[in-house]
Amino acid sequence: MSRPQRQRLAYEAARLILGQGLRDWQRAKTKAAESLGLSSHNTPLPSNAEISEAIAAQQSLFGNAHSENMQKLQ
Repeated sequence: MSRPQRQRLAYEAARLILGQGLRDWQRAKTKAAESLGLSSHNTPLPSNAEISEAIAAQQSLFGNAHSENMQKLQ
């Protein structure tokens, strides 16, 4: 999997975590792969660190709405 594809997968997982309030990051990774048309069984999923970076990027773009959701998850 190329780096841009992996980043897209991490970004999608972060979007699910923030937008839907998913607490299970593994489930978010799996749902992200499925939503991008990838098999979660054959696709190397992003690390939690990659997802954390994607969360930080989304928070910097979208501000407090995502920050409030993250506080609820912690």
